[in-house]
Amino acid sequence: MQLEPRQFSVLAEMGIPVWELRQQIVNTSQAVSVGLNEQQLLADYLVLFDRENHTAQKQQLLTAIFLAIGINISTVAVIDSEQIQSLKTSSLANKILLVFGVRLAQQLIADVNVSTPLQIIEESGLSLIATHSLTELMQSPEKKQDTWQSIRLALHIDNKGS
Repeated sequence: MQLEPRQFSVLAEMGIPVWELRQQIVNTSQAVSVGLNEQQLLADYLVLFDRENHTAQKQQLLTAIFLAIGINISTVAVIDSEQIQSLKTSSLANKILLVFGVRLAQQLIADVNVSTPLQIIEESGLSLIATHSLTELMQSPEKKQDTWQSIRLALHIDNKGS
């Protein structure tokens, strides 16, 4: 669906990012690692989720999760899967990475799982919290309780660090 310029403007004013279908498929084996930008480095929370299958409903769920816990969406920066490797090398002490999807989290820490969501990435000092993917949460609402607890853990860590 093509959006009109006024629709882009309204969404931008509401702080809702617009996802566009990429016309080009990137060969991940040849993809170059992309570093973190300044906005991402300044954010309190970094978020990693599967953008490839992202929908409007998943975006609403993600926004609702942060609003429910009282995290201002402006303090959250989304990380692309291409930036995963730079998370290991950047100095990110006192930052929190929320990963929606254990498969994605395992690209950073091999033995991460939902039952022990908090891990520290030794090289960067980043606190990683893994939880269910947005797809899992939409398909199995009972998993939202685990995610709620993980997000609360992130808030607790952030309050201790402040």
